[in-house]
Amino acid sequence: MQSSRLEPLRDFTVYAVVFAGGFFGTAVRIFSDSIFSDVAVCSHLISADNAFNLGIFAANIVASSLVAFLSAYIPKRFSRRPRAACLIMRGCSMGFCGGFSSISSLVADALTLESQRFSSFLAYYLLSFAASFVFVWVFAALGSHMANRSADHHANHHASSKHSSLKKDLR
Repeated sequence: MQSSRLEPLRDFTVYAVVFAGGFFGTAVRIFSDSIFSDVAVCSHLISADNAFNLGIFAANIVASSLVAFLSAYIPKRFSRRPRAACLIMRGCSMGFCGGFSSISSLVADALTLESQRFSSFLAYYLLSFAASFVFVWVFAALGSHMANRSADHHANHHASSKHSSLKKDLR
């Protein structure tokens, strides 16, 4: 029988980090909604009746970009500490990004747009998916690059400290 530490459904630390991440993600979402509720700058470009919700669009793009970045960065950066990597990923992706973004909000907006004008509905979905793919690709590449730089820095630092200790031993 496996220990409860290895079983996510019995590991209450996982529940705690997902709950904490969700709490903060929801708080940021509420704060960002209050900011974007006053901003209707780009709304008329997609929907003449301003049914396009810029706040939901931005939250979904930011959340998907953050998940992409973390998915590329965390496993490499925390390769020697898989439990920490797992908790960080679950707390950030399932918790924070889950609370911050909301696919149900995207669907609700799309249904509102579809009932008003099919072209608005289609434009909203196409823009959401296209922007998500672009941002996910960029942030995954950024996370991978940063993790590689961090690993290279750590390896160089470790090698130089071994080299200096070797010099001391030779003296």
